[in-house]
Amino acid sequence: MTIQVIWTYRVRKDSVAEFERYYRSDGVWAELFRKSPQYHGTTLLHDRDDPLKYATIDRWDSWDVYQAFLREHKKEYDWIDNMCAEFTTEEARVGSFEVIE
Repeated sequence: MTIQVIWTYRVRKDSVAEFERYYRSDGVWAELFRKSPQYHGTTLLHDRDDPLKYATIDRWDSWDVYQAFLREHKKEYDWIDNMCAEFTTEEARVGSFEVIE
């Protein structure tokens, strides 16, 4: 069963371009995730009513695959995450949702 991991962010006004560069479908995060053949892309969403609010949706084959990837690539994941912390004032994982088909 496939899953979609959803995150929301509040971006610093002076960091919008950098944030988008890192989080878009061909950005730095997606580049890391593409190391797994069980990763199926990222969608970056921008709130129409709030110019500093964004969301991402990462698609994976399963929860177990996603967790294994995070363990296997923890050092690189943490390095990118720490670097990207300067782009945002808030970050929250909404959840990991199973796709119903």
